[in-house]
Amino acid sequence: MKRKRTPGIDAAVPATTPDFDDDADFYKEVYDCDWRVCESEIAYRLRVMFTSNGYAPKTIQAAPTHPIWIIRAKRKDAQRIADNRLFFKHIQKLLRDTGFRLRKDELNVTQERDSILVTFIWKDSPIDYLAGLREAENETTEFAPIP
Repeated sequence: MKRKRTPGIDAAVPATTPDFDDDADFYKEVYDCDWRVCESEIAYRLRVMFTSNGYAPKTIQAAPTHPIWIIRAKRKDAQRIADNRLFFKHIQKLLRDTGFRLRKDELNVTQERDSILVTFIWKDSPIDYLAGLREAENETTEFAPIP
């Protein structure tokens, strides 16, 4: 039995079929992440945590002048916890699993039917809020009328 030799590929001849990455949307489809536009890493982590635990986050935002995070969400698939103390512990545990070690006095949780409001102080925020307040104070004293 004789084997046939396969002809070699001529590298000088351009391929007539389009390459898989010639499409402009290829990289967008493959590498497009789940992040929303202008969403920080912390907001992304919080959104993923709430979504994976049966809540639909409506807004996740940091207060512009203080190191406080405000989260508004709706309960979708999560179990309804009627006792406020148990619900507080549940949200505190979810935040701890995400990496936010919060004491009881740093966290505020409110629920009304399926609506949830979570606010917490995050001391380890990378934003220097005190510098912003000092800058605003300096600007007001700089332009204040001299008595």
